[in-house]
This record gives sequence, C-alpha cells and structure tokens, in this order.
Amino acid sequence: MNMDNQKGFTNIVLIAVIVILVGTVGYFALTNKQGPATQQTITTPPAGIPTPTPQASTPTPADETANWKTHRNEEFGFEFHYPKEFPFGAGQKVPDTQGAYNYIFNISGPRGVGESIADFNVTPQEKLYPFGFSFKGEQPIRSLSQLKINIQRYVEAKNSVEQVRESVQITDFTTRENLSGLKAVYYGNSPQQPSAVTYYFYKDPYIYWFRSFGLEADGNVSKIASTFKFIK
Repeated sequence: MNMDNQKGFTNIVLIAVIVILVGTVGYFALTNKQGPATQQTITTPPAGIPTPTPQASTPTPADETANWKTHRNEEFGFEFHYPKEFPFGAGQKVPDTQGAYNYIFNISGPRGVGESIADFNVTPQEKLYPFGFSFKGEQPIRSLSQLKINIQRYVEAKNSVEQVRESVQITDFTTRENLSGLKAVYYGNSPQQPSAVTYYFYKDPYIYWFRSFGLEADGNVSKIASTFKFIK
C-alpha cells in the first residue's frame, strides 16, 4: 500500500469515529433533556387492615298506617286513622246535668263487639269536674300545661271523694305531624300495673282524648293517637 492510500484510509476511519462520537453525545444529551420516564405508583394497604366495603342503604320502614281507615269530623275539626279491621261505634253527643256534652265513640278490637280497646272523647274545655277537667270558680282550661295540672288535681279529688288509690304519670306526647299532646298513665291499686292510658290534645274550645283500656290495648291506641290532627 502506498502512502497516499494509507493516508486516505486513515482519514476515513477518523471521520467515522467522529461521527460515532457526535451521535453518542447527541443521544445522551437528548435523553437527559426529556427527563426520566414517569412511573405509575400503586399503593397497597398495609397488611392486617381490612379494605372498607360499601355500606348498603337502610330501607325506609313501611308505614303500617298507610292502609288504615280515616275518621274525619268536620263539626269538631279533627281527623285520625285506625286499623281497618277495628270496627267502632258511631260517635254521639252525650249530654250531662251541666248542659254540656261529650262527643264519644268506642274503638273495638279486631274481634268486634265485646272487645272494646278504647274510646275517643271530645270534651268542652269549660266542662267541670267530675264530668270535665275544669274546676268550679276557676277559669276553664286554656292550654296543655293547665290541662296537665288539672289532670293531677282530678285524680287527687277523685281519691278524696271516692276513697280510691289512683295515681297518674303524665309525659309529653307528639304525633307524627308534630302536634303536641299529653300521655297519662293511670294506676289503680297496683302501682306496677296501669289500669288505663290516655292521650290528650287541646284546641280551644275542646279537649280531645283517647283512652285505652289497659296496657295491652295501648300498643294500638298509641299508634291511633299518633295519627291525630286538627283539620281547621
């Protein structure tokens, strides 16, 4: 090989080396500029901690009074619902010696006649003891708080006159439509066994009340009273 050919071959090799070096440097420069590839991080819960599961929604309780019958009275301005299998006597006005009256009817159990579980009464607020809840020489009842006091006095007067041992425990009662009333649990000779449970509501000029006959009947009467409302 002559000197000219050897010199040309050397130049070719040198150029190739330069091209390779430039390409390599350019590749690394471009890679560093773009930055490292983003990696997706997957987080797993620590061992021993249970994965929460979605909670099922609580179903809304069925309204057991939805299919009940409705008793509505336009004259005295009230309404309530009662079980359709519970017959009851037609309401009637019952006069007394004071010239006042009660509006009253009986609510029977599902077996009908002979199984009265309660009665419902509408009593004028000015009606006097022992037929009503006001007292002679005093202003007639004008509020639930006054009615509560007079119910206590009524029981005390009855014990004094009739020589009985009756007591009463009175608490607040609220209907499904947030109408305020009173629940009175009456006890006879046995302070552990209620003889009657009564639910009272007041709206001028009447006192409206459900009276259940014994604690066993109160479960149904309480539900009936909870549907009571005024319509005017």
